[in-house]
Amino acid sequence: MTTRRRKTRWWHCSFWWLILVAGVSSHALAQKPAVGTGMRIAPADTTKMQLPALVQWKPGAAYTRSTRLWQGCPSIEKTGKRLWSAWFSGGPKEPAKGNYGIIAYSDDDGKTWEDPAVVITHPDTAVRVMDTQLWKDPHGKLWIFWTQNVGTDSFDGLWGTWAIRLDQPITTQPTWTAPRRLCDGLMRNKPIVLTTGEWLLPAYNWTNKQSGVYVSTDQGNQWQLRGGPYNESAYFYEHMLVELNDGRVWLLQRNIKESHSSDRGKSWNPLTQVSTLTSAFSRLYIGRLKSGHLLLAYNDDPDRKSRKNLTVRLSLDDGRSWPHALLIDERPDVSYPDVVQADDGLVYLAYDRSRTGEKEILLATFTEADIQAGSFSSKRSRQKSLISKVP
Repeated sequence: MTTRRRKTRWWHCSFWWLILVAGVSSHALAQKPAVGTGMRIAPADTTKMQLPALVQWKPGAAYTRSTRLWQGCPSIEKTGKRLWSAWFSGGPKEPAKGNYGIIAYSDDDGKTWEDPAVVITHPDTAVRVMDTQLWKDPHGKLWIFWTQNVGTDSFDGLWGTWAIRLDQPITTQPTWTAPRRLCDGLMRNKPIVLTTGEWLLPAYNWTNKQSGVYVSTDQGNQWQLRGGPYNESAYFYEHMLVELNDGRVWLLQRNIKESHSSDRGKSWNPLTQVSTLTSAFSRLYIGRLKSGHLLLAYNDDPDRKSRKNLTVRLSLDDGRSWPHALLIDERPDVSYPDVVQADDGLVYLAYDRSRTGEKEILLATFTEADIQAGSFSSKRSRQKSLISKVP
């Protein structure tokens, strides 16, 4: 997607006034504006963007699968025995007015799903709720992130990443914190925690073509822009971070471009193409397994064109080589992998297939040994298991 860039650079946002929206009781309570640091507001009518989305638990028939014209862009997370997945839908297409976030959960290891368990909508349907993302922090609390924006075909200068937190995510009727705006831009992949204890969050807003990296030193209460490499053009960067064993932070993004930081995200070398890996122009996943090895999930296409051959690779040497591979799904139009590993070592990977056609959110499970063997051979491994499908 190409966009017209605004000339003004907007930095880190403070938290706007908050509304504690419907938890289990489904009613909203107004709260006073929260005070943040360093915020600058665009010289435009920002009323729509000051309003947080509404979070609804068990929303009912209005959001059942049969009402969706499309769905895609999933995330996955695990809290205890509960498996969570999130994606977005709504409106006639992606992107469009009426887009909303969906969260589903499974208490039987992904065999059946409560879909939807939660929806995230905006009181003004002109404001999109998009790219719902899940992350379990080091304390076991579940974060649900999403992006709010107004523009559909161009950047509106006010895109922002919002979040709620479930402190007890495995209860029968979870409650959550008030929605709050964390930073400018679109956050599409999980945050990471450095060995220093700092939290890093990847988000971008296209105003300066930066793959931005935000930092929190107080466990997510406040976020500030720390740095990030710059791109030659504006597109969906969807960058992700991992800390290497030598202390550097490695950034990977669409088209498998990379950059490194030796000072915990403050300064970055220029983005370059990873020549040893060829990928379709789509989101990827990079993360560290409990063994210490790195896992990469991406569309393996030598022509860099087709979202097919969704593949995971394993690196035993901190990303210098990727000798082991497991083909997750060979079909066309499969994309946007997200990964979580359970305490017992089982890896869960969620992805979408044919957002406007088959409209599937899918799940694969495998072990590190499966990747090394190149086949789904362990007892709990599975392929192409449905999380959600529009009938």
